[in-house]
Amino acid sequence: MGADRRVISAALRLELKRTLKYKHALPHEQPLLWVSDALAWCYAKGGDWRRRVDPIIENRVIKL
Repeated sequence: MGADRRVISAALRLELKRTLKYKHALPHEQPLLWVSDALAWCYAKGGDWRRRVDPIIENRVIKL
């Protein structure tokens, strides 16, 4: 959520505030995000969990 706030703050400084609309939804308001969260958890957990989800994960983005 900190990264989200930094991006929003930067956009507002660039005078996008007239057109930028955002809302941090509560978890129960965005159930489709549960899928990505579950897959990320499985992948991060490793072992058999990673083996099970690996066939359905197309791309990975790793930020260091």
